[in-house]
Amino acid sequence: MTHALHALSGDLDIQQAMAQREALLAIVASHAASTPEADLALDLSAVTTCDSSGVQLLLATRNTLKLGGAQLRIVQASAVVRDVLQTFGLQSLLATPASTPASTPAPSA
Repeated sequence: MTHALHALSGDLDIQQAMAQREALLAIVASHAASTPEADLALDLSAVTTCDSSGVQLLLATRNTLKLGGAQLRIVQASAVVRDVLQTFGLQSLLATPASTPASTPAPSA
């Protein structure tokens, strides 16, 4: 299965939750319109802050994708993101190299 790759950067925290929510909604909408059957891969290597609000956004994104038959995979994550996912027991969101064969960059909006 192919993966549409999108990157987020900056803060995934309570202060930036609304802006990041809008960014994720746009990514999911674009993804659903162009490649609904493909999994959505997120590159979060440039995320500098992540708290429970950021985790909530990621889980909401995962659940929305599941409704359409796709999955969310985090293919790259900063140490902050890895730590917070581990804290919440959500390491399964982190893709292993074997589970992310050929990522294809998403079309620019």
